[in-house]
Amino acid sequence: MHPGSASAVPLIPKWLVVLLAVAVVGSLWHVGTRDYDFLSPPTATEIERARTRASQKLATPSNLFAVNQEPQAQRPVEEARPAEPSPTEPPPPVISFGKLTEVPPLDAWFELKEMPAASFIDLASRLEADTNMAWARVAWERVIDRTKADDDQLQAAIKGVQRTRLAPTPLETPERPTLQLRVLVPSDRIQVSRRAAEAAAKTLSDASSGLIDFEAEAKASSELDDELEIALGRDDRFQQIRIKAPSRPEHHEEAFLGGVFRLLISQLATNPELEPVSVPLPGEKPSEALATRITRLAWSSFASAYDPS
Repeated sequence: MHPGSASAVPLIPKWLVVLLAVAVVGSLWHVGTRDYDFLSPPTATEIERARTRASQKLATPSNLFAVNQEPQAQRPVEEARPAEPSPTEPPPPVISFGKLTEVPPLDAWFELKEMPAASFIDLASRLEADTNMAWARVAWERVIDRTKADDDQLQAAIKGVQRTRLAPTPLETPERPTLQLRVLVPSDRIQVSRRAAEAAAKTLSDASSGLIDFEAEAKASSELDDELEIALGRDDRFQQIRIKAPSRPEHHEEAFLGGVFRLLISQLATNPELEPVSVPLPGEKPSEALATRITRLAWSSFASAYDPS
């Protein structure tokens, strides 16, 4: 004690302070961890629980790099403008047919040169709806031989002719012109060519709707090897063409008809009043092309070129 002090505080040794501190920390650690097993590996449930807690913490974004963002000003909603109507094409001119006679002339409506194909298609459709098949067929034929029809319009007209072909064809005179189909073939093909030429002549008469009679004649030629010569006409006026001979006998009739089709379109191309004959589709038989792509008016025009008068 210092002199003059009323009372003196005893000093605690340092080693005792350290010992007490260690004892307190050790006691707290023992109480807090005595129920834990640090030697056994964690169970699958404990591992999954730890992963879940870690995922939840990572899913929460940190505010460390957060940037204060002011709310964006809302843009005014533009009023929807009404769509502008697409320009529509004017409807084609309507052809009025009025009161019809029982038998239509083959050149009906031929004077309407400026009418588009759509007008004749509309006319033919209305005539079919009224069951005027004979007149409807003529209207379909005008699409083919008088207008510059596109592919779709042309196919519609061809199908229309196919539907109305049963309608009778008017004949101006009981006498029909006769044309000859002459074929020259290699000597070893004469028998099959005669039968094929006769069948082709009948098919041509039917294709012309009975407007023309065709007669067939087949002759052998020693000058021909793998070709056929086809001639069509009358008296001393004939058109002729050479084509490759088919490899199979049953294809001779089709070959003759194909050659005749080429002769016909060549002759009809000289008539400025008729539209050129359209090209058959791939796989289309010559007999079908002759019956639908060449109109009755075109057949009459072809026959008139061989009229002696």
